[in-house]
Amino acid sequence: AAPPAPGAAPPEHRVGAPFSVWEQLEAMGHQKVLLEWQLDEAARAKGDLERALAEERQRRAEDREQLRGLCDRLEQLERDREEQRGGLLAQIEGQRREIEELRWQLQEAQKPQWQNRVLGDGRRQLSASSLHNPAPQDADAAPAPPNGRRQ
Repeated sequence: AAPPAPGAAPPEHRVGAPFSVWEQLEAMGHQKVLLEWQLDEAARAKGDLERALAEERQRRAEDREQLRGLCDRLEQLERDREEQRGGLLAQIEGQRREIEELRWQLQEAQKPQWQNRVLGDGRRQLSASSLHNPAPQDADAAPAPPNGRRQ
């Protein structure tokens, strides 16, 4: 090997100068170790990401299933509410008819009722009675209520 030129740095302090074969092998060994470490880290990170992705997919599937259940429950509640509403409307209609019939009966009871009485001497007397002085009525003579039912 040629002696170093005057003012040149010693071989261990060279910058940009060619390395010896031994130095090149040593540098490649360090690079290999670094690359293997980076490869191991990348594989570990890839495994972590794949696990996280699988967990996220599982959570999404569970969420979808829970949403399906909630939708089914909501639909059932809406059906129940409609059925209950229909039942309440039927009850209200029944009560309305009952009130209508009671009003009619009250009006009929407040009207003067004419009675044909036979007096002791055989004469007939026509008299009126009211709600305050009710007289028994003949069921066949009483007018029918608005809904057509008799009591």
